[in-house]
Amino acid sequence: MAAHLSTAAAAILLALCVPSAWAQDVRAVGDITRSDSIDLLHTRIDLDLTQVGTGIIAAQASIRFVPQVNGITTLPLDLQLPVDSVLRNGVQLTFTQANEELFVDLSGSFGPGDTQTVDVHYHGDPTVDASGWGGFYTLSTYQYDLGVAFNAVPHSYGRAWFPCFDNFVERCTFEFILRTSNDRTVFANGSLLGVNDLGGGQREHHWAIHEPIPSYLASVASTNYVAVRDTFPSIAGNLVPVTLVARPQDTTDMKASFVHLRNAFNTFERWFGPYRWERVGYVLTSQGAMEHPTNICYPDGIADGTLTYEGTMAHELGHHWFGDLITCRTAEEMYINEGAAE
Repeated sequence: MAAHLSTAAAAILLALCVPSAWAQDVRAVGDITRSDSIDLLHTRIDLDLTQVGTGIIAAQASIRFVPQVNGITTLPLDLQLPVDSVLRNGVQLTFTQANEELFVDLSGSFGPGDTQTVDVHYHGDPTVDASGWGGFYTLSTYQYDLGVAFNAVPHSYGRAWFPCFDNFVERCTFEFILRTSNDRTVFANGSLLGVNDLGGGQREHHWAIHEPIPSYLASVASTNYVAVRDTFPSIAGNLVPVTLVARPQDTTDMKASFVHLRNAFNTFERWFGPYRWERVGYVLTSQGAMEHPTNICYPDGIADGTLTYEGTMAHELGHHWFGDLITCRTAEEMYINEGAAE
């Protein structure tokens, strides 16, 4: 990650100054001990982005998980948005929600081998961090998330828009069913599996990423995007798809600012080994930059047709080796992610 119009050094200094309380926090929010007893396997997010201009999103998150120990009766999740209902196999489950914590009563006791799926229905106006950096942005131009919030505790920030274990250690695969209106397009982690025309200017986009990632790296972004496409030959022998995504009026400048992307890719592969993700992807947003794998959010203000900020471009790609594949355990170790990418 890198602050808007700054270098990643700012993020490194921020991480070095993280209060020790962040690593010691034992509340449900960000608590890493949950991942010792419950393993989240897959999260599918059905997200309605059609209410552009209202600030409201509506969603259903289907979370498949398996207990790691016996006696699991509650699923503790992190979520800021208000929950409407929680179901399992169409049957309502009771839940309590306070502040950023959601506790689902599983109506039974479960152990290893008892794979479960719960569906959390929720809606609301998502939070943007007090720093202005991090959260889910519902602008008239863009709708997108940045998975890290500078002022939040913990500063992983998936909980701003979907229920999760909002820590650095829990990883699962993700699937996104994203409804847009007014012929908007949407890009997310992984690969596009299909688009369904719903009529009336609405479309449903199906994305999925098969590499498990932590909550803070999940990403969606929507506007009237178009994609400039390429492929890079990898030292592993395959061709890696490349997408540079921007609004039509921004594609020319973006291509000019990213003219050395292939050089960065080739250099990182030579130094650090094959690129292991299914796509290289950058998507322009109002601010960033944030290393969401295959869907890097990148500020449109620095994709300005010059090479002034190409160090930021390379830094965010570098996270696909350092931070995205292997992630720090606590916020106090974030200097490892940022330092290696820098």
